[in-house]
Amino acid sequence: MFSPSDGFLYIGEMLIVAVTLALLVFILTKGLRWFFQKFDVTNEEKEVTVEQFLRSLIRYVAIVAFLVYIVQPYVDLTRILMGAGIVGIVLMATLQNFIKDAFYGFIRLYEKQFVVGDFVIVNSTHYGTIAEVRLRYITIREWSGRHTMLSHSNVQEIQNYSRNELKVIEHLTIRYDQDPDTAKQVIETVCNNMNQTYSDWLQTGEYHEPVQPFQFFGLTSLQPEYVGGFQLTIIGCVRKEHYIEAHNELRYRLAKASYEEKLRLAEPLKHAAAT
Repeated sequence: MFSPSDGFLYIGEMLIVAVTLALLVFILTKGLRWFFQKFDVTNEEKEVTVEQFLRSLIRYVAIVAFLVYIVQPYVDLTRILMGAGIVGIVLMATLQNFIKDAFYGFIRLYEKQFVVGDFVIVNSTHYGTIAEVRLRYITIREWSGRHTMLSHSNVQEIQNYSRNELKVIEHLTIRYDQDPDTAKQVIETVCNNMNQTYSDWLQTGEYHEPVQPFQFFGLTSLQPEYVGGFQLTIIGCVRKEHYIEAHNELRYRLAKASYEEKLRLAEPLKHAAAT
């Protein structure tokens, strides 16, 4: 058993180790910040991504080192990890998940699959901007303002819309007995208003000219799943930070213009059959 003096000595050593590790974490993270501010290694988004990832790694290493220091004098970690007991199984499962997440994190960092600020769709369900890239997880800031955390191992599919031109594509499906020229005029009016009102949303090229302003793209499909309908398409390239609101605004303006001009829109077959 421990004597009071041994207990105080152990607590003192533990505090010294904790303070030393905290100081090392502070120095290393500040050193990272200084390095990326001092040297222009790459663009700002990639620098922020690498810095966040390495800071997370440093903190995890410090925490694990401290925990190992605390329990090592009293617990044979090798025996527990190699054993078949409940504690060993739980620890091995936790360690396995941690290593898997960290491994995928390193792979994505190395392959530059995304960086902070990229607009992505993850697993076809989470739409938003990459806010954080940590050792074990990423944080997505969705259009509603909600922050969603996903571990790297749970990220099965990534659609990165920030690598190429980010295109807003919307469709208006009208009936066969609706004059397509009238529908085209309505769409062109909506596009012109969008380009004038939200010119700062448009993606620009080298000479600050819009890459592709909102415009009528054409009749892109005959719609067999609609009753007597065909599809007109609108397209435009926008900046990634305005992608969601550009989609919503374009939909709203199309709906309002269709109502005001009394365009006859096609109905889905199921809805038509029900009525």
